[in-house]
Order: sequence, then structure tokens, then C-alpha cells
Amino acid sequence: MTAAFALLAVAAFLGGCATTQADGTPRPRNPDPFERVNRGVFKFNDTLDRYALRPAATIYRDYTPKIVQTGVGNFFDNLSGPTTILHQFLQGKFKEGTQDTGRFLLNTTLGWGGVIDVASGGTNLPKHNEDSGQTLGWWGVPPGPYLVLPFLGPATLRDAPARVADDFTQPFRWYSAGSERWISWG
Repeated sequence: MTAAFALLAVAAFLGGCATTQADGTPRPRNPDPFERVNRGVFKFNDTLDRYALRPAATIYRDYTPKIVQTGVGNFFDNLSGPTTILHQFLQGKFKEGTQDTGRFLLNTTLGWGGVIDVASGGTNLPKHNEDSGQTLGWWGVPPGPYLVLPFLGPATLRDAPARVADDFTQPFRWYSAGSERWISWG
């Protein structure tokens, strides 16, 4: 899904690069200063997706029971809770931060570590999504130029290091007893 979205975003972006000036005015300087690198990284990501990730995702989709897929998705979705909560409070969104704290606690305790999304069934606790890039934007940091990251896909210059920072707020980052963290990332 993420790879498909990245591919669509890049296709739309590259379509804009193919336009010409109809009125004969000179073209503005390149708004994508990393275009050469972006194209190379996109090609790498596309090859990786086509020959490794997509086949693995297809096997997972076709041979894993839907209830297991839902549970795994819920579990990893729940793990993003601390990141979202932190950034809501950093942005002054105290109501949303409190709501997601409640969601995280409910799903972690009553939902078997987040495997079951009990907070979505019958509670008035909406799910939100915040990250470091949004927090930096809220505090006035401009997005900067477009950038394609290896393995991660499109971002802006502001969001690229923010994704790395968000990794440090993930609970699996705090747990390093062995290969469990690497398996979960896979």
C-alpha cells in the first residue's frame, strides 16, 4: 500500500516535470535540486519493491488468515501510539493527546498488547496521527525540497530526519533483548 502510494506520488510529481511553457517564457530554475539523486533512489526503491517486497506482501496477503493480518496490523498500529501522543502534546493538542493516551492504554491492556483494537469499538476515542515532521511544521520549520529516501520513499527535507527521530519513540526501540526488534521491522 505504501509502495503503491509512493509510486503514485512520484508519477504525479514526474508528470509535472514533463510540462512545457506554452507562452515562451523562460523556464524557472529547477524546483527539485535533488532530482538526479531522487530519480536514482526511486529506481532503487522500485526495483526493491518489484522483486522483493511486493512478492513477500502478496504471499503474506494470500496465505495469512485475515484475522491474523488484522491482529498484526492492530499491534503495530498500537505501537505508533507513543509517537503520536508525544507529538500531540508538543503541538499543544492536549485533548487529542489525552484521547490517544486513553486509546493506547485501553488497547495495550484490554486488547492483548494492541492485537485487538478495543478502543474503536464503543468508545469515543478517535485515532489521530502525528509525527516529528508535523511537529516541526507546527513550530514553523519549512518543508524544504522534495526528497526520495531509500527503503522509505518520498519525503521532504524536513521530514527525512524527522522519520529517524520518530524511530526513537517506538516501543520496539526500547526493547533490545535479541532479534525480536529486527523481526518486527521485517
